[in-house]
This record gives sequence, C-alpha cells and structure tokens, in this order.
Amino acid sequence: MANKINTNDIGSFVSSFLVEHLIGGRYQDVIQGRYGLKSGEPQTLQAIGDRYGITRERVRQIEALALSSLKAKAEASPYFKSFIQKSIGHLKAVGGAQKEELFFTNLHKTVGDRGQVISFANQARLLLELSGKFSSYKDSYNKDWHCYWYLSDADAKKSQSFVNKVVSTLNERKEEVLTSSKFNEVVN
Repeated sequence: MANKINTNDIGSFVSSFLVEHLIGGRYQDVIQGRYGLKSGEPQTLQAIGDRYGITRERVRQIEALALSSLKAKAEASPYFKSFIQKSIGHLKAVGGAQKEELFFTNLHKTVGDRGQVISFANQARLLLELSGKFSSYKDSYNKDWHCYWYLSDADAKKSQSFVNKVVSTLNERKEEVLTSSKFNEVVN
C-alpha cells in the first residue's frame, strides 16, 4: 500500500506507511505528535504523556519502539529509498550541510512535493531520522547557531569552521565591510 502512492506526495506516503506498519493507535499517535504530522507543531514528551496519563519516559520508550519498528520497514520501500537518495544528493550538492529552513525548502522543490513546506518538513524529518544517514544540529541555548542538517561529522566541522572564519573576519574588518560595500572581497 505505502509504495503505491503519488511519488510527489510525501504526506500520502507517510500517512499510509504509519497506518500500514504501526499497529495500535498509541504508537501512531506518539509518532504523529512528536513529529507534528497532524497538528503541524511537534509536541513534547510531556504533552503526549499528559494526554495518555503516562510519564515522559514511557512516551520516549513508545517512540523508540515505534521508530525501531518503522526503520526496517522503511528501508524496503522504493519511495523511501528514492527520497533518501534525493536528500543525500541535495546535501552533497550544497557541501554536506545546510540550515534547516533552507534544507527543507530546497528539498521540497528537489523532490517535487506538492504539499506545503511546513508539512513537508515534519514528514521529511521523520524519514530522514529513520534512515540514520543524516544528523541535525540544534542548540536551544546557543542562539548564535541556526539549526542545520548534515551528512557527516566532517561536513559539520567544515561548515562550523567556515562560519567561524566569516565571523572572525567580519569582526576584524567590520568598518571596512560596512563602509566599502566590498563584502565578497573582504571575506574571500
């Protein structure tokens, strides 16, 4: 069932995939809640636990069991394989790492999805995490860095090194950049 969907509609794939492979409403509900698949906004472990009258730890366990169950089944899906290959190709084309918002907006175009970008991003996040081939960086305490996705630790280090170099150069030559409008010359 999950493989007989429009190839330009991640929403159809994810919906049918969850129904087909997650037995029990609680497992589906936890995954849908954690990834914001219904509401558009991912929910915390606490919010889902409160709804069911269970602890955050139990919700985390249910989520882990559901993801583990889905992972093996996803890898057998032609749609999933194609989506992951396109995602890898996109990240490689931009140097192995990209700011989350840009990544999902550009990936949405790359795969030709017809849904809204916000819904696409939540569904894509689930598939990318199931693949185990991608990592994301998010630090709620460090407002200097945006969330971003990357393929390898080397890609993340290369991106961080580049950003640090740009920031350092701009700090050293701020006046020159602001007065001369020669950003490219100063940064290169």
